[in-house]
Formats: sequence, C-alpha cells, structure tokens
Amino acid sequence: MKKLTYIRQAGDELQWYEAASRRSGQGPVAQVLEEHAASHVVFILPGTEVTLTTVNLPKQSPARLRQAAPFALEEKLATDPEKLHCGIGRPLPQGGYAVAIIDRKHMQQLRAWIDEYDIDQATAIPDIHCLPSPPEDPPTWRLHLEPGHVVVRTGGYSGFACEPALLEDYLQLIELPENLQWDISATTDPATDSDCEAALRSLCESQRIDPVTVTRHTSPLHFYAQTALPEPRISLLQGEYTVEPGYQRLLAPWKAAAALTLVWLVIGGVVHAVEVQRMNAQLEQLESDTAAALQRAFPDITRVTNVRSQAAQRLGASVGSDKGQDFLFLLAEAGSAIPQINALRLEEVQFRNGALSVSLKGPGVETLDALKAHFAARPEVSMSIESANAGEQGMQIRARLERSQAARK
Repeated sequence: MKKLTYIRQAGDELQWYEAASRRSGQGPVAQVLEEHAASHVVFILPGTEVTLTTVNLPKQSPARLRQAAPFALEEKLATDPEKLHCGIGRPLPQGGYAVAIIDRKHMQQLRAWIDEYDIDQATAIPDIHCLPSPPEDPPTWRLHLEPGHVVVRTGGYSGFACEPALLEDYLQLIELPENLQWDISATTDPATDSDCEAALRSLCESQRIDPVTVTRHTSPLHFYAQTALPEPRISLLQGEYTVEPGYQRLLAPWKAAAALTLVWLVIGGVVHAVEVQRMNAQLEQLESDTAAALQRAFPDITRVTNVRSQAAQRLGASVGSDKGQDFLFLLAEAGSAIPQINALRLEEVQFRNGALSVSLKGPGVETLDALKAHFAARPEVSMSIESANAGEQGMQIRARLERSQAARK
C-alpha cells in the first residue's frame, strides 16, 4: 500500500504532508509533485469551491447520475451546469444521493498535474471531509478555524466552508438542530487573528457557547491529514477525471480499438451462429426439394432414401439409352439459359416421353422474351411455352424442351 501524501494549494505553491512520516513542507508545484508522484496523493480542495448537497434521483449508473445531478440542482447553483463536475457518494438511507459539485476548471488543473507528473494513485476531497465525521447523538458540528478560512462539517456528507466574517451569515441560513453541540478546533490563535477572533465571539454569542474550548493544532495539513483516508468522503476524481494505474493509462489509447474489436468479435460470432443455423435450414430444405424433384423427374420412384445414390443409379441406367441421352442433353440446354438471362431461376424439371418440362422464374415479362430469343438461337432444341404468368412475385414460366430433328441426325 502506498503512503499517503496530502497536498493542497497555497497561492502559487503547494503545501504537503506525509501522514506516515509526519514530514511536511511547501514548495513549487513541479518540485512537490515530482517528489511525491510515487505516493497516494490526496489533493485537498478548498470547501469554498465545493458544494456539498443531496439530490433526489432514481437509481441509475454513476455516469448518468454525475451528468444529471448538476441539472437537477440547477436552481440552487449559480453556475451553468455544463461547466460543473459532480462527484457521487453512496446512496443515502433516506433516498437520493450525496453529491459534491465543483467547477470543471479545478478538475482540469488537477488532471493536468496528474498526467504531467505521472501520478497513478490519487484522491481529491474537499477539506470539509478531512474533518472527522461528527456524531449524530447528541448532534455535533465540527468547526475548524485557520487564517482566512472556516470549515464546518455538519454530517457524514454535509458541511460548508467560508471566510470567518461570513460564518454568522451562513449559520442564519441553516436550520440548526436542537441541543446542537460544537467541537471547535483551530490552527490559528483567535486572540491574535482578528477575523477568527470576531467569528468565534459571534458564534459563541449566537449559539450561547460558554465556556469556549478550542483544540489547537500546529497547521491545517497536520490537522487534516490522517494515516487512513477519512470516511465517509466523496472523491471528485470520478468519471472522466478517474485516475487509473500507470499501465492502464498506457493502454488507454487502445481501449476504444479493443472495445470495438470485442464488439466485432461478438457480432461476428452471433452472425456466424445465425448463418450456420440458416444454412442448416436451407440444406434441409434443399434436400427435401431435391428429393421431390427426383420423384417428379422419375415418377416411378415412390420412396426416396438416398437422393445422391438413387439419382446416380437412374442417370447411370439412362446414359446408355436414347432416352437417357435426350434427358442429359435437354437438361444441359436448360441449364445453359440460366447464366445467360438475368435473374432466371430453374425451379423444377420433369422428363417424360422424351421431353423435358421445366418450371422457370424470372423478374418480369422481359424474362419470357429473353428465353424465347435464347432458344431461337439454338436449332438443336425445340421449345414451346406451356404457360406464362406474371404476378407480384415475378414471371412464372412453364416450358417444354425437346430435341429437334436436326439434333437427332
């Protein structure tokens, strides 16, 4: 497990604190992030930039919740929802979700740092969530004072931050629970910090807190940083800002291609299975049609057990006879018309009394004209049209083919 390094911005520099070693410092962005890139970096965001609230949305995927929450809270937010990023907490017992909302510009800055300095494990939480979660019985609020900044945690996922001078204004907008207790800490001396001293005095007067007990800490990061990440919390590194391990980031450019390949493999497998099933069905139908065609061609066959064997026997027996030669000749002639006439299909043949009756199908009336022209150019065959019917399904033709007298000589 990587050691935790807490980092927060201080002007143009970054403050840092290693929870395990209790080392701390401050320096330029590049220096601090290069030194701690191998750690689990916990970015502490100012609570004044984060809105903690709840949203009542139906259960759906985290991605949809993140997208919908800013619009569901649009009336409460002063910024265009399109410019906001939303972190989603766990579902609340009373329904809905706890959310943390922040301007995307802050997340874009964090993401740029993470990518530039190759940080592969990071969390981003508001400073409100760095305060220990307060007890509910008796109801207790935790308040922390530091120079120019006040943080108040009112519950597991709730709280706010403001300037010391605005603390009383914030409290007047909130419905305070009965018998509210206060846990107050500070990393500044209220006696020497006029803003914090005024805020604390106003708080004590309005809430009738007496005597005032303030727990002192050496620095904000020393107070915020814990050896384990605080719970409950909402990390804002979600969705498009999720930080993945280094090897996953190397593979990230290939994710779309891999996903597309997987989709094509699945589709290909399904299509192949469907095609195999379709071809098997066609094969069964073809075998049935072939058996029926054999019986029509040789009416004396009453039972077909093996199409290939029975057809070979009949054809073999016929080859040496005049009738057999006529059958093979006329069948070849009928077959010669198929590739010559557009979309012509041979559906049925029957050989009887030296003549081959064929059932043909084509797309339209032009098929009949083309068929007549084809056999008119073949003096060895005499063709007569027994029937020709045009319909929505195309042109159905029944023709009779016989060997001409010239072909017999």
